[in-house]
Amino acid sequence: MADQISFTINLGVMAELSNGGYSLCMSNVVGKGPGNVATVALPPTGEHGEAPDMTIIFIAYDEPAYTAINKFSWNVTYSIAATKNPWEDGVLVEGQSQIVPIPLGSRYELGEWSAPPKITTGVAGKLGFSTTKYDASPIVYLDKVAANKNTVGPAPIYVAPRLVLFPGEDVLTPKVAVIIYFAQDIVTGAMIANTSTMKISIDLTNQRTGQVWALSDDHTWTKQA
Repeated sequence: MADQISFTINLGVMAELSNGGYSLCMSNVVGKGPGNVATVALPPTGEHGEAPDMTIIFIAYDEPAYTAINKFSWNVTYSIAATKNPWEDGVLVEGQSQIVPIPLGSRYELGEWSAPPKITTGVAGKLGFSTTKYDASPIVYLDKVAANKNTVGPAPIYVAPRLVLFPGEDVLTPKVAVIIYFAQDIVTGAMIANTSTMKISIDLTNQRTGQVWALSDDHTWTKQA
């Protein structure tokens, strides 16, 4: 299953945002927070992102990066990894264990950091995380996210705000919702606290594809379809 959303940006507003160095961002919602990660962060037209020296896959941007008409889509399939570090604003997500696919209703069980985790039965409709030997935080990933012509995956969408102390577990609830916003000095895969600039939260529960939103010259969002 793939979710999809499109939106337009008023040309005058786009010029303001570009001149201010604002990137267009999307964060997917997980039902425990804080924990927002910039799943996608497209820099202004004419700028390019560079891949940091990390294992997380980073979008290689084509020019222009975001335009007057934008389209995001993502596969609703998840993976989990573990990290020794809890959520921290402005820091890039970095896992220390293997990233493995996990169906909803399953639990990721961390053993040794270098060993493959066990995937066992969990709570229906949720993602479970447990650790038996180490304090750790879960990282939730979407397996594939497309933003305009760029694709990234696995894309981190959530880092737990506190370490799970061993032996212990956490249960996470991915939501059918996204946050669209603009931010300065941000890159894909960074943990972000301030998502307030021209922010809109969009519920996709009753319309998983085909939603179209418009950002007008007064900096407000309206639903077009």
